[in-house]
Amino acid sequence: MNSLALCSLCLFLIAQSPWLTNATVFGDGSDLIGQICNENPEKKIECTNILRADPTVLGAKNLLQLSEAILNLAVNKTEKAEDFLKGLANTTDVPAIANCALYYENAVERFMSSLQVLKHQDLEVANYLAAIAGDEPSSCETELSAAHIVNHAISSVNHQTSLLSYIAFVATGKLLTVVAPLI
Repeated sequence: MNSLALCSLCLFLIAQSPWLTNATVFGDGSDLIGQICNENPEKKIECTNILRADPTVLGAKNLLQLSEAILNLAVNKTEKAEDFLKGLANTTDVPAIANCALYYENAVERFMSSLQVLKHQDLEVANYLAAIAGDEPSSCETELSAAHIVNHAISSVNHQTSLLSYIAFVATGKLLTVVAPLI
């Protein structure tokens, strides 16, 4: 096979990739959301609810746009959780809560780094960073438990951040399965 035929075949395969084309049926990101949220039946409803509440996620036309939108959503919500924890740490002067704020600072950095490397098409690293961002709320929950602190508001943001980490991991993982065979 000559290089022209090989190049034509590669262009054809890339053009057929759902990573680069509009992969939604309804134009509202709904089946892209389904592709992600159906991965875990136990998290399907929460996943669907959090993603459908974000207009940027709904506007995603392909898996790359969806992954970027999910990571942006994760950054925004995790920054708000970090601010909440910093405020709580300042008013309560509880070391475990102050440590939780630091864990959230790390989670924000990991989500932001995942987004940056995704934009540079390093899908494996983006996927890994999205996954390990979820370690931070788990560490916070462990810290609170060790200090015998029960705070439902903190547990709620920990749960949400863990969920967003999982969703971002699934979305960037789907990109790996679509793009990796083309490389």
